[in-house]
Amino acid sequence: MKNLLRICLVLLPFLTGAQAKYQYISPMPGSKNNNVEHSIIIREGSTFKAASVQENLFTIQGSRSGRHQFTMKTCPDGKTILLQPMQPFAYDEQVTVTIAKGLQSEQGRSLNDYSFNFSTHRQYNDEEMNNFRNAKRILSERELLQNGISTDQNIEDGTRDLEGLVEITINDNPTPGDIFFDAFNAFFFTNSWTGHHVITPDGDSVSSKELSSCSDFKLQQNGNFAVRNGNHYDELDSNFSVINKIYAANGYSMDFHECQITEDHHVFIIADENQIVDMTVYDPDYSQNATVLGTVLQEFDPEGNLIFEWRSFDHIVITEAQHINLGFFYIDYVHTNAIDVDNDGNIIVSNRHLDQVNKIDVSTGEFIWRLGGQMNEFTFVNDSEKFTFQHDSRRIANGNITLWDNGNYHTPSHSQVKEYKMDEVNKIATLVWSYGHPGGNNGNTIYYSAGGNAQRLSNGNTFINGGWRTNNQNPSMFEVTPEGTIVWEMKLNPGKSMTSYRGHNYEWKPCARPTLKKMKALDITATSATLKWNEVAGAVEYHLQHKAHLSETWKTKIISADKHSKKVTGLNPNTKYDWKIETWCDIQGVKTSGYTEIKKLTTLTERMTLNSEESINVSVFPNPSHDEISIESNAVITRVRILDLAGRELGNIISDEQQLKISVANLPAGNYLVIVTSDGKQQVKKLIID
Repeated sequence: MKNLLRICLVLLPFLTGAQAKYQYISPMPGSKNNNVEHSIIIREGSTFKAASVQENLFTIQGSRSGRHQFTMKTCPDGKTILLQPMQPFAYDEQVTVTIAKGLQSEQGRSLNDYSFNFSTHRQYNDEEMNNFRNAKRILSERELLQNGISTDQNIEDGTRDLEGLVEITINDNPTPGDIFFDAFNAFFFTNSWTGHHVITPDGDSVSSKELSSCSDFKLQQNGNFAVRNGNHYDELDSNFSVINKIYAANGYSMDFHECQITEDHHVFIIADENQIVDMTVYDPDYSQNATVLGTVLQEFDPEGNLIFEWRSFDHIVITEAQHINLGFFYIDYVHTNAIDVDNDGNIIVSNRHLDQVNKIDVSTGEFIWRLGGQMNEFTFVNDSEKFTFQHDSRRIANGNITLWDNGNYHTPSHSQVKEYKMDEVNKIATLVWSYGHPGGNNGNTIYYSAGGNAQRLSNGNTFINGGWRTNNQNPSMFEVTPEGTIVWEMKLNPGKSMTSYRGHNYEWKPCARPTLKKMKALDITATSATLKWNEVAGAVEYHLQHKAHLSETWKTKIISADKHSKKVTGLNPNTKYDWKIETWCDIQGVKTSGYTEIKKLTTLTERMTLNSEESINVSVFPNPSHDEISIESNAVITRVRILDLAGRELGNIISDEQQLKISVANLPAGNYLVIVTSDGKQQVKKLIID
């Protein structure tokens, strides 16, 4: 009876949030230990009448920090209101948010006044913060040892040379496409050999890029790629150039397991939350103060607004982790490793340490269903062992759900893909297909202790990345037919202890535009400019167009694929020009990228044109700059003038040095010209102030 009472007390905050009058509120009403940097999300469910959303209807009051000023924003969906406090909350305080009567729905329905509260966590000391930083490393080391993998670091470190990275062991008419994967030294918390790669089925390199720490490299629904890069995700265009950086919000740190970008540019990520928990609440023999790792799920709209947040500490009791030592000083009790956006817009989530896959309503934050684990709601058919410590749960085209069952707690441990037909009304999960690589111990399938994924291909085959190999001689990735025939197999270099978190087969041959931020106008004079862009894979030629800004007529130049710049001449002095580029991926112009967005340049005034025979060498750096520039010349600098693009002189410095520093802190952001006189000659440099 005593233990039952403890569990009921722990669940009490979860029940409080269920009484909210609004469809969704974050932080959850009654929730504990929230970060002090937290924003507030309010969603009623229907569209708000815009004129009714007024700042004076909202009050944010901290029990210690007092009343908070905030910024308010109604998101593009018209349903979600964001309140961003201008200062963090105090530690260990209760925050009360009050909504006065006055909000109206678009249909004219008036909303009553409402108030809710939540609390922030106490201030953690230096030792506790250090425990937070070390928790993942320590828990990873323990898992390696539990799976019989040595943590001895005296292994071949690797030189980051791609030669010898992969060995193709079977190549028998696989599904057309290239293989996209991340790769890293299995001891990822020490010296990591890491990056993301694309190879042909024959093992030839298509693309390879080093990152200091990377995982989860995959094609997104919006046509771009994303990859985890240290403490954030990079969104990549078709040239694998970074076009956006994605960070966790509300003071949480990014988790490395998943980023999903939808076709309409919503972004879902996993973040980490650490808390100090008195585990004696659950059992007197447990540690009084354990470092507990929880999960935070976040959704951002196309403008980058955080519109949904879900915390495991609000919804899942720590004791649901059946295979985790709850008496240890470090506890990772949920370990979310996959988010899949379902056909109805809600999310399917894999929680490895719960042995559970969940579907969560993104409108309310409530569970729609829970499959597997202690709180399982389904009857399993044809699968008495169910799944344990799984990865990569996905809704596939036929409506079924696949996952990679690492099988850590099967007897004996073995790994396999499982495909379930889901009756979500009657809560029945029927195993209709499974596959594990043969060759494991005692006739079982091979065991991969962590990581991995399964991708159902359009022809019915399944591409499988095993993940963390307990035996480095085992294959890393393989493709199988529905009948279980292996048609392609690859092994990452075992000597370098290589592993891959996720791998995919994509028949992906875009005709990409050059990356906008890599398109630059250089060496601008009064009558010419050199236009430069990045190489595009698959290009046979580039079509460059330019025109005077006020003109309606474009001039076109065709440049061969081996060149990535063009000097344009015959321009008019002191004139603004537009330019853009299109990639052609066949000579007939059937497969083209379409033109890039327009870039602009302004030619110099004629009096600034330099004699081409002048030989002085001048450097201006940093460029762009915002506070100070350095100027160096191979001859004595006698004068420096700074002009805006209209020709107005903003600075005139006399000098007799070869090096000098000039403050530009008082210049507003924009483009400027620096005219350096040295050895009786002039050189003009373009300067950007950011």
